[in-house]
Amino acid sequence: MKKERTKKKKGIKEKYNATSFFYDKRYGNIQFQKYDEIIYPEDLEKTLIFDAGCGTGLLSEYFQKMFDSVDQMNFKYVGVDISIQMMQNFMKKLNKIQKKVSNKYNLILADLENLPIRKNSFNLLISITSYQNLPDIRKGFEESLEILKNNSLMIISILRKKLEKENLISFFEDKMEILKVIDEQRIEDIIIKGLKIIKSPF
Repeated sequence: MKKERTKKKKGIKEKYNATSFFYDKRYGNIQFQKYDEIIYPEDLEKTLIFDAGCGTGLLSEYFQKMFDSVDQMNFKYVGVDISIQMMQNFMKKLNKIQKKVSNKYNLILADLENLPIRKNSFNLLISITSYQNLPDIRKGFEESLEILKNNSLMIISILRKKLEKENLISFFEDKMEILKVIDEQRIEDIIIKGLKIIKSPF
């Protein structure tokens, strides 16, 4: 079992390392369409964002287009990804605007199933088309939950073909208060927006 998980993670790294140089061109518009559906400026106000599976930094580009100036970007961001090539592409983008956003963005090369991050650190989780790549979606999601404060906002999308809507909602609803579900054929993902909740044992 462990060998299979290790093999799958190696395959994920190799896949994204190999596709990193054309990733933005192929998937940029698709990803921006998902962001448009569910991310709003007020969600980002005075928050610490954890981007699970940040890739080449498309979400950071979306933030820059969302605001008229860097001064309006009243948040801090930590992006995590397992692919070194994807992260290097992200770094190139940040280096071009580093003086403006040096105090807002940080990147970590890490496995979403084993995060080197303190518990209860973040108050916004964004994960777009990432968890379905993991050998164990549940472990990856629960690991992410650990680093979130209670009542934190979560914005998550999963490829529709990887997990049926009913199974996806059932998977998440024990851990979060679901606020919104978007399941439309024009978007390749099922998108869920909700709040982390810690249920009382009584």
